[in-house]
Amino acid sequence: MIILTALLLAIVLIALFHLRFQRLGAAGLNAQMRLDHSRLKPGEQLTLTFSLDNRKFRILPLVVFQLSYPSLLQLTEPAHPRESGSVQTLTLRTSLLPWTKKTRQLHFTALQRGVGEFRMQSELSDWLGIISVDGPAWPSLAVAVHPQPLVLSAVNPQNRSDQGQQRVRRWILEDPIFFTGVRPYAPGDSLRRIDWKASARLNALHVRQFDPTADPSWVIILLVNPHKALFIDDAHFIDQAASFAATLIRQCLRSQQPAALITNSVIKLRVADTSFCDSSQNHLISCLDLLACVTPYPLQPPLTLFSRAASQLNYRHHCVLFSSEVPTSLQQNLYALSQRGVAVTLVTRDDQAVCLPHCEVLTLKAGERE
Repeated sequence: MIILTALLLAIVLIALFHLRFQRLGAAGLNAQMRLDHSRLKPGEQLTLTFSLDNRKFRILPLVVFQLSYPSLLQLTEPAHPRESGSVQTLTLRTSLLPWTKKTRQLHFTALQRGVGEFRMQSELSDWLGIISVDGPAWPSLAVAVHPQPLVLSAVNPQNRSDQGQQRVRRWILEDPIFFTGVRPYAPGDSLRRIDWKASARLNALHVRQFDPTADPSWVIILLVNPHKALFIDDAHFIDQAASFAATLIRQCLRSQQPAALITNSVIKLRVADTSFCDSSQNHLISCLDLLACVTPYPLQPPLTLFSRAASQLNYRHHCVLFSSEVPTSLQQNLYALSQRGVAVTLVTRDDQAVCLPHCEVLTLKAGERE
């Protein structure tokens, strides 16, 4: 009888402890996670610092952390993360006494261009792991690895704009204040820009046009071709083209020449913390973030994007076009550009034989970085 009573009492105590543990949960815990910087180049290092502060008078026997980070970063400490696709997961365990705080730092090295996120999940449990609840919420942190700069001795940026040398603050946008007219609707135009009065009057959809906020001397267009973008050679070309374009933008802004970057690639992740930058660096970082996100999956056909972007170019602009393949239709558009006085530089793969008048052709060969 005494043994049965003790057993029932133990069951009741365990049940009460279970209810109390679940009711309190992560109350009184403060979780923080921060990076020393969110942008870096291949080969550079960043430090992730995360801390857990127990502000209650109770002990946490076991806290299990699940840290997920992108595969474009390599953990420099002796650990064995579990890899799953483009994300790696690291498991850490610790205990926390009342009114104590624990901090851990992890160091990572950037391997390749790309973007990703740090995600942390935690679980609180007893010594035996019988009772467990979810830990506090951790905010995700974004990180971008910018393309590796190259040595561009073949291209010397020259200013062709009528507005002279000027600095631009961010992405080259149209100014909604200066309305210039309407044009026929094209696939890919935003529905918010449709002028319904003009469309009703002309019996066809038309969109509003505005003057740009700045006239870029250099217009860099990076085209991702469908169907072939999954092959190794084309993926390598995209990486080389991103590095080429990043270096060219750096040279343009260093000489105070406005540059615009346009691409039809998929943008996987937003990375925006440019408040510490001045005007020219802000635009540079926006472009580098865009090039870090370039992936071999196009949002729209290359010729559609190129036709829309090239229609605004004239003798004041220098167009640099990156494309792994140059079909006949694209060659015709390049020829029409050169006839309008646009300086055209075509950057393509080394196995392409392209002969266009008034057009400079450069090749990106595998294994070369200059």
